[in-house]
Amino acid sequence: MRTVFLKEGGWRHARSLYLIGGFARDEGTCGFVNGRLRVYNDLDFLVIVRRRCPLRMLALHRIGRRLNDGRFGCQIDLVVVPADELADPPPTLLQFDMQQHYVWLWGQRVFESGGARRLTPDRLSPGDALQLLLNRQASLMIGLSLLRQDPVDGPYLQVQLSKPLFAMMSAVLIAERRYVVPVRRQLELIEADRRQRRSEPLWQVFQDEQVMDLLRVAVRFKHEPKPEHFVPFEENIETIARSYHDFVKTFVAHHYGLPTDGPIGDLVDAFCAQQRRRLDILSPPWWACWWRSRSVGLRARRPTYAAHPQVDVYAAHLLWMTQHVTGRPQPWRAALPAARSCPQRDELDVLIDAWKVSGYGCAIR
Repeated sequence: MRTVFLKEGGWRHARSLYLIGGFARDEGTCGFVNGRLRVYNDLDFLVIVRRRCPLRMLALHRIGRRLNDGRFGCQIDLVVVPADELADPPPTLLQFDMQQHYVWLWGQRVFESGGARRLTPDRLSPGDALQLLLNRQASLMIGLSLLRQDPVDGPYLQVQLSKPLFAMMSAVLIAERRYVVPVRRQLELIEADRRQRRSEPLWQVFQDEQVMDLLRVAVRFKHEPKPEHFVPFEENIETIARSYHDFVKTFVAHHYGLPTDGPIGDLVDAFCAQQRRRLDILSPPWWACWWRSRSVGLRARRPTYAAHPQVDVYAAHLLWMTQHVTGRPQPWRAALPAARSCPQRDELDVLIDAWKVSGYGCAIR
């Protein structure tokens, strides 16, 4: 992958290339299928540039397309960050992750230059945990859609259903300013403290032994995938969906100071009202998010005056998941303008497609 990046001209636009994410943390999921290596996770690469400009972003976007032409058999994501942002990084989960665990592949050792200020768990915000939870709810919906396939791709299903479980652990630890990166260490902290229930009612989900058993299997799967690991997930998808959705509702209610037993519509309205209604035209993903969202009918207004399209998608996901776990209709289509023009399509396909094109740069407040 490094060779392709350099051959396609990455050396002209970047000063460093790092492997980050699950594989840099030694938590990536892969295995051998018929003698060939198969990667079940996405691969995340950090690209450090001298400064950000549209032409450079377009060139790196083109390189990203070449990396994802199918030759490697997995999704490859490029995260582009200017070097000056690493000197005093914003307190986000992504920045914390990339600073704590990485593998240097090519370029200058920016992280070890002494100029970067390290992030600590106490700087991570509940809003960052909320965005993580809502993104992982999309992974849960991908898992639900996978169950309709015959035959089911067991390892990929397991990867998608592991993400919501890990997100609950991370969110609790972020709320208590004790977040750590390795999933095994997170599980140890949860197992040690779950009887104390210090952050009521976020800890309540971990009182369920079925959920804890699934968490333990998920952690084992991360490090050594085996066929027996994903059987419990296929059988317990409803338990995962209900527990996770209840956790997300509780976290949203706590984040915005609302009662946990109120209707989901009130939580969605509070969530939407708190998001910024303007896009910063200098932010890295504004042009890509605007173009991709406009192509599918999401917020097709001027990019400097539109809410981030992911706000619509998250709101629709919350409402749809409530409908799924309760069996009561929810007006999720009203929250997603793109869904109004395609009533014939499957609901899950509409929601997942909208999430994929809406971008990943939404700052949750």
